[in-house]
Amino acid sequence: KGAMMAFIAPTYLLKRASLEQPDYVQKVAINPAAGCRAMYLGQADACGSGSIMFSLPLMRKDTDASQVRILAQGEPLAHLTWAVHPNMDANLRQLLQSEMKNLDESEEGQTVLKSMRLTDLAEAVDSDYDPHRKIIEYVFDEKY
Repeated sequence: KGAMMAFIAPTYLLKRASLEQPDYVQKVAINPAAGCRAMYLGQADACGSGSIMFSLPLMRKDTDASQVRILAQGEPLAHLTWAVHPNMDANLRQLLQSEMKNLDESEEGQTVLKSMRLTDLAEAVDSDYDPHRKIIEYVFDEKY
């Protein structure tokens, strides 16, 4: 119940639509692709995933995105951060941050990003996660 994208964000969308358990039955799939595939095959009435899900090669090969209807869509949320230990040398920390932010500027860096199925990394600041805090407060009545 602590997974932002798998549990908290979908619960937020349901609550905003005035749906509370037991209005729906919630089951958790092993991963978003499995949940969406189960929905596509009629084993579930709905699923929650990122907007990219049905364009991924693993989904395109055996599903037809045109047969899927979006019921609700939340605002884009910043993804998980990549952080370093606070005791890391400041110069090394700055070098690592610079290298990560500039991966998209070299062929070698683009290869690294592609291997992670990413196109770019962006610097995040704490306030980028304010929408997450608002969602958590709405769902759980907890403030962070």
